[in-house]
Amino acid sequence: MQDYVRLSFSPNIPMIHRAREEGRIKVPKMLLVDASMIYSKTTLFSVINANDSGASVGEDFDSFNRIRFDIATASRRWDGEEEKGYRQAEVLVKRHVPLDLIKNL
Repeated sequence: MQDYVRLSFSPNIPMIHRAREEGRIKVPKMLLVDASMIYSKTTLFSVINANDSGASVGEDFDSFNRIRFDIATASRRWDGEEEKGYRQAEVLVKRHVPLDLIKNL
């Protein structure tokens, strides 16, 4: 996974929450990436954090459809460990996101 840029569906993810609590990040900055990035031939999808030992990473539309968007995009805080995992669903983009697909630069 080291060659992939990891994209989330929400700015309210556990990794950011923990980094703020620990003081490693004071004010997180989020980039808004155009949704068309999912159509790249090298893009992968994971329903939870791709580094998790239970992660199943796929490259097809079925893998994308398994993402729990009701949880991954929720604005409220996650409820329990299962939701915490689904909140960390990822789109993994090979090497880089083209600048023209970053919408808030």
